[in-house]
Amino acid sequence: MQTFACARTYTRTNDTSQQPAGYCRPLSWVFGVLLYWGSAVPAQAGACENTGVAAWRSGQHEKATSIWLARAQAGDAESQRFLSYAYSRGLGVQKDPKQSVHWLRAAAEQGQVDAQYELGLLHELGIGVRRDYAEAQYWYGLVVDQGFCPGMTDFAGPLKD
Repeated sequence: MQTFACARTYTRTNDTSQQPAGYCRPLSWVFGVLLYWGSAVPAQAGACENTGVAAWRSGQHEKATSIWLARAQAGDAESQRFLSYAYSRGLGVQKDPKQSVHWLRAAAEQGQVDAQYELGLLHELGIGVRRDYAEAQYWYGLVVDQGFCPGMTDFAGPLKD
């Protein structure tokens, strides 16, 4: 969870002497997105000990994604989120932003808080989806309702922009 807060810190700036609040500096944004996407699976690996995560950790990305695909199709929200990450990076599967968002949304709709937060972030930044502050606020609101702290600060972000 710490990683997500760090990613948000690097994706926005409030340096009003240079730019208005909410302005996104390109290098900060790139670093934040890389930090965010680059850590999605490892940060959660300890939370979900299963054969998919074990395969992923050992570099067997194709095996991991096939395990996650079967579980995702059966409705497992964690596997849907992990599969979304694999599609976003093209690890174990062909890179496919639409499939990535599809599986992330499936997990988010089941109440998986990390997926809800990530989907809100994607909508706020317009990564893989159309930029939509109302949609971002909707997902952040669900995250806030579950007490997920990074979502609390992001919930107000689209309101002030």
